[in-house]
Amino acid sequence: MDERYVKYIWIILNNAVQEIQKENAALSHEEIYHKAYEVVMNKHGFRMYNGLRELLTDHLKQQVRPELLENLNLNFLPQLHGAWIKHQTAMLMLRDMLGFMDRTYAEPRGLDNVYNLGLKIFRDEIIDFVDIKTALVKKLLDMINEERLGGKINDLEIKNACTMLITLGINSRYFYEQIFEIPFLLQTADFYETESHKLLKENSINYVSKMKCHITNESIRAGIYLHKDTEPRIVKMLEEIVEKHKPDNV
Repeated sequence: MDERYVKYIWIILNNAVQEIQKENAALSHEEIYHKAYEVVMNKHGFRMYNGLRELLTDHLKQQVRPELLENLNLNFLPQLHGAWIKHQTAMLMLRDMLGFMDRTYAEPRGLDNVYNLGLKIFRDEIIDFVDIKTALVKKLLDMINEERLGGKINDLEIKNACTMLITLGINSRYFYEQIFEIPFLLQTADFYETESHKLLKENSINYVSKMKCHITNESIRAGIYLHKDTEPRIVKMLEEIVEKHKPDNV
């Protein structure tokens, strides 16, 4: 394949990917599939794969990240969720269009497929960006604490964020644990250590029954918007706190 023609096709594909990221589609799925097929079949899979990675990275760094940073204190979770859904939708479309490249170039070389490549770039450039990560964790923990104190919150915003973190882990809970679950469990332990001391000062006889109510509430809360494996962890931790502070005469 002539080098000039390769450059020509890449420009077309480059523009098509950018339009997909903007939720437009100048070319049909079939047209993009066949052009990508041409590039890969003519031994230019490296250019296609790395070019896609650069496009995705540049889009997230130059367009998505600045918009989120401008809204850290204003509708941050809905903004982040919207950016995530747009990116995920674009990656699903690109996965279908670039399936031939996945099968014949990425997979034989042990590279991430197109969809997972997009997830990792979103994880690295958006969620792991320090200001966004800090704002995300703080917002989630503040909302949960507000609900514990009797306030009304939007459960769905927390559920959406946790689902996103699990998805970005790509078949692993590690990312969810590091970003959210560990800070959540630490905050919860601190909250109920303080609550235990308060309850014991008020009336030690009712300490166990009141803490059991708290455990039930935390179990329900976890079932509504946290990952399913978080619920037994928080219950176990709270039971240990109760046992540690339980008066001898109870």
